[in-house]
Amino acid sequence: MPTSQNRIKRLTFPLHIHISAIFVVLVIIVCGVQIWITHTSLNKVILNANENLFERIAGETRSNMSFHFGPAFSIVDAYSAGELVREVVPSKRFDFVPELVSQLRANRHIFALKAAFPDGEWLSVARVTDNRMRDQINLGPNAEFAALNYNSETNTLLVKTYSAHLGLLQSKTIHNFFIDPRKAKWYRSASLSAAKVSEPYYMPIISRSGITISRKATNGAVFGADILLDQVSLVLQDSDENRDALRVLYDDSFNVYAYSRPELFEIRDALRQSVSLKLGDIDHPLVSSTANMVEFGDEAKEITYNDEKWVVKVDRLRGTRDQTFNMVMAVKSEQLLKNANLVAKRSLVGSFFALLFALPCIYFLSQLLAKPIRQATKKADSIQHFQFHNGSQEASRVSEIKAMSDSLSVMQSTIRRFLSLTNSMAKEDDLEKLLELVCEETVDATGANGAYLYLLSSDEKYLEPKFVKLSKKGVLDVAKEPRIPLDDARLADDVHDFFVKKQPVYSKYYEERPFVTKENATDNLLFIPLLDRKQNVIGGLGLGFDEEHETQVLMDDKEYLETLASYASVTIETQTMLADQRALLDSFIQVMAGAIDTKSPYTGNHCQRVPVLTEMLTQAAQDSKDSAFADFSMSKEQWQELHIAAWLHDCGKVTTPEHVIDKSTKLETIYNRIHEVRTRFEVLKRDVELKFYRTKYTGELSASDLESVHKQQQALDDEFSFLARINLGTESLEPDQLERLKAIARRTWQPTIDPGLGMSWQELSRCSDTRFNQQEQVPVLSDSMMHKIPWDKAPVREDRFVLQAGEYQNDLGELYNLSIEKGTLNAEERYIINSHMIETIRMLESLPFPKHMKNVPMLAGSHHEKADGSGYPLGLKASELPIPARAMAIADVFEALTSGDRPYKKAKTLSEAIKIMSFMVKDGHLDSSLFRLFLQSGVYMQFANHFLSSEQLDDVDIEKYL
Repeated sequence: MPTSQNRIKRLTFPLHIHISAIFVVLVIIVCGVQIWITHTSLNKVILNANENLFERIAGETRSNMSFHFGPAFSIVDAYSAGELVREVVPSKRFDFVPELVSQLRANRHIFALKAAFPDGEWLSVARVTDNRMRDQINLGPNAEFAALNYNSETNTLLVKTYSAHLGLLQSKTIHNFFIDPRKAKWYRSASLSAAKVSEPYYMPIISRSGITISRKATNGAVFGADILLDQVSLVLQDSDENRDALRVLYDDSFNVYAYSRPELFEIRDALRQSVSLKLGDIDHPLVSSTANMVEFGDEAKEITYNDEKWVVKVDRLRGTRDQTFNMVMAVKSEQLLKNANLVAKRSLVGSFFALLFALPCIYFLSQLLAKPIRQATKKADSIQHFQFHNGSQEASRVSEIKAMSDSLSVMQSTIRRFLSLTNSMAKEDDLEKLLELVCEETVDATGANGAYLYLLSSDEKYLEPKFVKLSKKGVLDVAKEPRIPLDDARLADDVHDFFVKKQPVYSKYYEERPFVTKENATDNLLFIPLLDRKQNVIGGLGLGFDEEHETQVLMDDKEYLETLASYASVTIETQTMLADQRALLDSFIQVMAGAIDTKSPYTGNHCQRVPVLTEMLTQAAQDSKDSAFADFSMSKEQWQELHIAAWLHDCGKVTTPEHVIDKSTKLETIYNRIHEVRTRFEVLKRDVELKFYRTKYTGELSASDLESVHKQQQALDDEFSFLARINLGTESLEPDQLERLKAIARRTWQPTIDPGLGMSWQELSRCSDTRFNQQEQVPVLSDSMMHKIPWDKAPVREDRFVLQAGEYQNDLGELYNLSIEKGTLNAEERYIINSHMIETIRMLESLPFPKHMKNVPMLAGSHHEKADGSGYPLGLKASELPIPARAMAIADVFEALTSGDRPYKKAKTLSEAIKIMSFMVKDGHLDSSLFRLFLQSGVYMQFANHFLSSEQLDDVDIEKYL
């Protein structure tokens, strides 16, 4: 593209020289025409006057017709596509009456608006103009408007009359009143494409003739506007300033539409009521002779009527919507001569025609002159409306116009560039890309050789380079660029101006600046301070430029650069704050997750590993070409949402008691109560021995007695060993074992000390109804009311959760807990453990997450849901869960199975974990497609290599699970 220096310079002149030259030429032309016109004849003047008069009459008639009746076409077009023509309920059509009356008020030349439907029903709203209509359908004297609605099913005509202010005056029904509009010409001639004018016809309801402008709707209904012929005639008469003139408007079929002097026409009533009015029906010799003697043409004809000469012309008149009519125009010759005498002087006539000739020339030349100005104005208007498309701009020879156009183009380009930059900066949330945008815009706007962006270090001792771009060397690695030390003695004055006075710092190329890399050694440097909202310096925007661009940068672009720096400062500050807040939030979440893991040593690093595996599996789903994941992708905001949800997926565990989380035996609460049971069995063993001593307190026991004691004590040892074994909960409790447990529970022992001694008031409140009886035997395994722990605070019960709290917070009954069939947790404790999901959801729902993180509670709280909907807390199926939530469920199970920091169970090997998970897939607990992806993508192995011990890494044949 050629540069401005290589363009051919166009010769330009000031605007007043152009205007002067144009008018000099025009004056010469006008004077020459005046001299030539003096030799023309008056006859030619009269002929031209005749033609001009008829052209004026035709033009004025066309204009008046369009002005008065053009709105009717618009109304018909609008209502033929409106709601009225689609209304099928006759009674509801009256709802449109106020609207139609409003149109009649606004258009006084429209007599009525009506809609006719394919089934013969019709609605008409008309103004009540005279007594003929009142007598025809018996309307009241005060009626101003009448609405008539014909119902074909009941064959009735419902008539409602209204006052001038649309107050309902009368409503009546006329039976057996049938007028079928479908037989009317205006209905049959209606078109779908455009509104058309019907032939004149007699309207029986008002006993008057008129026309209808109608258009057909898509459903076959036709909407029309009635106009009386005398209204058309009045419009034609209004245009007549010469009372010695006559005009008649008719079509090619000689149907008369209007006449300028109604008093001269005698219309036979019989004809008026049977057929439309024809041109030959007008009893006037001039009209008859006009139709017979004059043909269409460009020239007027002269005829004699009543010994007077008339000039008559029949012309084609194009009406509204391009329908053509014929118009007879007749004017007395002496009237034309009278008008010609007003301009009889040849010099004036010559001047008039000379000006007629000169005007197009002036218009054409002024258009050429004004076109660049109009283009510049249009461009300025576009700028005003923030439209910066590059419109064409013709070069002008007028220097002022050319300068204005060039200035507008530069302004348009500058504003467009600045707004584009600000929009890009506003949308960019990556600080490094934001800095790059600012620097590149600075270079493009100023033509500088280099752009620098430095930010103040956290200790406020350095300006650290964040982005450096040179025109030839490109973007430099800021890690290799030196920092600018603010305590350097050579920079003392600059630091004071920059940080204290907050002024730009300018240095010539020969001044020492060892910390800044330049494109050329001869480049000057300009650094503009970046100020935050508190007017503190947070960094600097620098430019490197040669001497040639010094004036442009320091003078022409000064305001632009300062504005750019101000906007960039606020944006950088905002992005820095947001980045710091995101980092703080992420750190807080990780600290919270670590605290949850630390709370219970049995969960180890669970909350820290599940997010890693969840994100690995979700990324694999996004990268997969499998049809199950073809439409799956995640935005940056959704990844952030998943990251937070995964780290907080077990945050509800903070509400779960440690002794429930860590319960490793059935009788464990704060401690393992098997020791209490052991003590009781020790007592029972001694009771056996004491019983013999009491019966034989004299002498020693015989061998048979000792044998009996030993057998009973051995039985007690066996029973306690059984209790101790099932207390571990490592095996499922079989029915025969349950029966043996119940039998052991029936064994009793004799306490001698009141168990209520030393109890807290809460414990005593639970056993207040029980009185200690020293003589009473009690079961060795106790289940009593004191073991049933009531809720400290009534649980919140919500129908959306499938988990519901039981009657008691816990049941510490010894027989009740030892009877647990599988594991160590009873039903109440199982709820407490599982309800951490409910608490997770409630806790996260109470946080004011931004809109793009609204799914965090759902994602974090659904990793215990099952694919078949049997999971908790909401009982959702796989189809109701997003892919990241299903991925987190797999990650949670895999990490729990392979975790090696849970002392109550041994960590599973890789093959054992995969096998167990395959059963969970078959049982409908885990998502099958994600489990297949988990294996095929190798995610399980990547995670295992990083987090599992070498002993767990055995061989896995994944093919049998696919």
